[in-house]
Amino acid sequence: MKTYSLLQNYKKENFFIDPFPHLIIENALPDNLYNDLSQKVPNNFIENIDTNNSRGNVFLNQIYDNPKHELWANFLEYHQSEEFFNEVFNIFRNDIEKIHVGITKKIKKIEKISIFENANSLNKDTLNLNSYYCYNTPVKNTSSVRGVHLDFYNKLHIGLFYLRSKNDNTMGGNLALHKWKENYDLKKKKQILFTEKFKQLDIHTSKIKEIPYRKNTFFLAINSIDALHSVTIREKTNQVRQFCYFYSSLNYDLDNFKANLFEKLTINNITLLQKIKILILSFKNLIQKILFKKN
Repeated sequence: MKTYSLLQNYKKENFFIDPFPHLIIENALPDNLYNDLSQKVPNNFIENIDTNNSRGNVFLNQIYDNPKHELWANFLEYHQSEEFFNEVFNIFRNDIEKIHVGITKKIKKIEKISIFENANSLNKDTLNLNSYYCYNTPVKNTSSVRGVHLDFYNKLHIGLFYLRSKNDNTMGGNLALHKWKENYDLKKKKQILFTEKFKQLDIHTSKIKEIPYRKNTFFLAINSIDALHSVTIREKTNQVRQFCYFYSSLNYDLDNFKANLFEKLTINNITLLQKIKILILSFKNLIQKILFKKN
């Protein structure tokens, strides 16, 4: 199964630290494997083809028992395996520990499972692994499928693999990496996310680089409060934008993202009533955690 790995051609020069730890590998797969995958893309599962620039996913359980999609099933299965996660972990080990202090010891102890194989085994002691084929439908009105945002706060690593069609000459649809404005400390970042979510992240950040939507290109990163990214505007086209998405996740949000009680209560632009509600909700959550541990 090692031959399926998107990290098989990884070199140190593929690794970047700014604006957050990530790697970019062009020609990630051997040509014969990439060509085989691109010719056998499970596009018979594409839905809502007439909607403008919308996202869709094809999961492993949809293609697993179909001989027509055996190659894709094997490819996706490897990238949600413990073996692939160990490849990722070995590259990012030091960065993971710096960003999410203490998490590496937990990772070594907890069970790592594929969501597809163990959908009913999700608990606090599990690292969940997933991968799927994705697409964006044709663009009727020039637009971006996603502005500046962060992935879910419980995700540890995130990855994208591009399968651009040879017939696709469309401009745009690139991955853009962003950085918080200067002098934004961790407390301020958390408070912005708590009060504004992703609504105004464009005014708090600057674009640092773009990763072209190019065939056989693999992007992988450690998720954190600094892992800001977006998809650039894509011009009108009848072409479907094809890619894969990979991630690992815990069953709770990582501390790096969330404002603690003190940080919430010291936010200047929320009312006293809102702060009282925050205190009540925090107390309820604490009681729920205590009861959960007892059970």
